[in-house]
Amino acid sequence: MAVVTVVLATVAFYYSATADAATGIADGKKVTVSSTERKTGHDLSGRNAVDGDSRTRWSSRFADKQWIRIDLGRKVHIGRVVLRWEAAYGKAYEIQVSANGDDWKTAYRTTTGDGGKDELTVNATGRYVRMYGTVRATRYGFSLYEFEVHAATSGSTPPPTKASATPTAKPSPGTSRSSAPGSTVMPSAGGPAISPLLVGNNAWYYPSDKVWKASRGAGLKIVRIGGHDYDEKMPSNAQLETWVKQIKAMGAEPMIQVSKHRSPEDAANVVRYFNSKGGNYVKYWNIGNETWIDAGKPSKNEELRKLAFQEAGYIKARSSAMKAVDPSIRIFGPDEAGYIDTIYNSLLGGEADITGKDAKGRYYIDGVTWHRYVGGDLATAGANDIISGIKKARAKVDEVNKKRGRTGGNALQWGIGEFNSKAGGGACSYAAGQMFAQVYGAVMKYGGAYATAWSMAEHGGSCTESDFGFLDANLKPRSTYYHLQLVSQNFTGRYADGTSNVSTMRTYGAVDGGKVAVMLVNVGGKQTCKVRLNTDGQTGGCTVDIGAGLKVTHTQTIGAATSMVLVFDKSGKLTKRITYAAGGAPRTETF
Repeated sequence: MAVVTVVLATVAFYYSATADAATGIADGKKVTVSSTERKTGHDLSGRNAVDGDSRTRWSSRFADKQWIRIDLGRKVHIGRVVLRWEAAYGKAYEIQVSANGDDWKTAYRTTTGDGGKDELTVNATGRYVRMYGTVRATRYGFSLYEFEVHAATSGSTPPPTKASATPTAKPSPGTSRSSAPGSTVMPSAGGPAISPLLVGNNAWYYPSDKVWKASRGAGLKIVRIGGHDYDEKMPSNAQLETWVKQIKAMGAEPMIQVSKHRSPEDAANVVRYFNSKGGNYVKYWNIGNETWIDAGKPSKNEELRKLAFQEAGYIKARSSAMKAVDPSIRIFGPDEAGYIDTIYNSLLGGEADITGKDAKGRYYIDGVTWHRYVGGDLATAGANDIISGIKKARAKVDEVNKKRGRTGGNALQWGIGEFNSKAGGGACSYAAGQMFAQVYGAVMKYGGAYATAWSMAEHGGSCTESDFGFLDANLKPRSTYYHLQLVSQNFTGRYADGTSNVSTMRTYGAVDGGKVAVMLVNVGGKQTCKVRLNTDGQTGGCTVDIGAGLKVTHTQTIGAATSMVLVFDKSGKLTKRITYAAGGAPRTETF
């Protein structure tokens, strides 16, 4: 039995370990707002932001300088604030705290807000806390599904959701030692900020209400409505709206694919349908799907170059029409059936370039996307295949951003529109989930916007050639579902790189305030691991180093073909361990 040393480097985020309600100490508290959007038949009042229900929201009138204030009822030392934005988010806003509701101090400020979920580390004391929005990102107002406030106290991390079906035990946490006892150094990480859209899936085959309900526990942050059939025959706007509501009800962002076979005006009308009335705003869009397959899978360079011009033509025309309706939307493409070098080199800064602006000064695309289905040993060769494409795409995006001078909110992003096993039954295997965990680690490491797996459920969960769902025939979670959940529920904040001297131990981490999370994906035999929360270097046995900056080493045993998440507090104490092997659900232990 080998000895594995896992080294964790500090990751910088604050995590309140208090087992608060969904909105923390703000749950059900008195709320005052600067204004409320008036919309017939809709309650958009401020109380919706503290009701713990992600389906309700507060929305201000359509103006800058709007605010929402919470009376916590007592003086509180605040350590973390979470804003869950509707599509009408704040580009510039402040988190302010007051003892009396009149005199305010700024605890956090940004001018580069990008919507989604903002998890903010603060260190302030007061009875009143408010979000003061100074500049809107869209033509609408400021709108929040939830405004969470968490006290700056330590303790156990929140329990898993019902959907995780993970029994809690009272185990031995293993052995930890610190070379700097009593140290007040906070964990920190040098990697990219982790995207709030990171973990996603695709809605396919007109999912039933039962499928939507079963999918909620996976922790999806974005759900793409796309694919070949939807490109050939788009669902009606009414059907799309039903799905958009389902997606938002689970706390995720919807992404709609418009058809390349329909006119630019048709594409613009879909944007108009959702974004002109405000209720079901959709920020993220795709144009077309896997044109290379539609063209008969050409292989000659001249044929591929011709195809790139064809794609550029329909993307530019539809993008301009769509952004004429709403310039605030974000368009990702071209969603080809693989990162095909000749096509992508042409589209991204080449002769069929789509990374520039239209006549109105609007970028044609905001992100680059592709699909990948792999074979072989999914947990090793399959994962390596997808990760190699990620590295290639990131290099090309960096090249384009430098060439075009695209920076800040205008920087070209990247994401994966579809990925899974390509072999019949492969998506049903435990190894497919371990591949997913590694893919999301690479998406974090290389600063990706999202990766939407394929898919939630299809072909009756038959586990045959055409079944790629993360739910089985009885709508029970498969390995892919559970691995998505492990990532979504534990990895936020900033990426912390991980390395191991054992080739079968894949690892990475994240730091969020005072929380350090470590992923161990063991694709080999049983190991005993010394998990170190730094990268100072260690010899002997098997080592895993996580760049979290804490002088802490933890000894941990992990079974063969097993995935494990370790969560440490700011002092390096293990507070939670989740163990997941084939044949059951993940098992959560808290300490």
